[in-house]
Amino acid sequence: HAVREYRPKVLILPFYLENETATLTIQSIMSSDNSTTPYAAIAVTDSCYNEYTNEEVTKAGAAGYIIKTYSLQTLAERIKQIAICQEDILVIQTHMLKTLSDMFIRLGIPENIKGCKYLKQAIVMSARDSTLTRKMTSKLYPAIARINKTTPQNAERAMRHAVSTAWDRGELEALEELFGYTVHCERGKPTNSEFIAMMAKTLCEEYARVKADTAEL
Repeated sequence: HAVREYRPKVLILPFYLENETATLTIQSIMSSDNSTTPYAAIAVTDSCYNEYTNEEVTKAGAAGYIIKTYSLQTLAERIKQIAICQEDILVIQTHMLKTLSDMFIRLGIPENIKGCKYLKQAIVMSARDSTLTRKMTSKLYPAIARINKTTPQNAERAMRHAVSTAWDRGELEALEELFGYTVHCERGKPTNSEFIAMMAKTLCEEYARVKADTAEL
């Protein structure tokens, strides 16, 4: 993957690519857990302003939305602004990635199973767009499937296996800390959507805390 190889500070993408929209490309880049190094700041260009497109790419993880009527000087200024903002984001993002990995270790989910990777991707995506956990079948599973070149059914099954593994092998203290009342023998393990929603909420809370700490420095 060129982004992982060259590690640009800012990546400029046209909204319409050859085989897919920028949204899917952004989701693929932002959800990749093959490296602990944070991702590039992504700016999307479009021929004219579209509120729906702006909202879509922002939820996917884009740092900027640039209209193609810009001059080269304006483009350079926007790239510089995005790069400066990215420096602060990198500190927070690094911490969030480590937090997510640490939580999975405590939950007993092995790194070598597909469901671990799929769950991490789903959690990161849901942390950016909380509505995804209410659209598991129509949006989240298909998005994870496209990123990993598999089927939505396989993505759902692999995630369910990973959640079951956490309930069988995870630290009880960690389960109670993250899921509270849901850790109960009569209720059983959470659904995929419940698990992802709770983990995404925890990640967002950690993001807010680290962002506040960073702002005070």
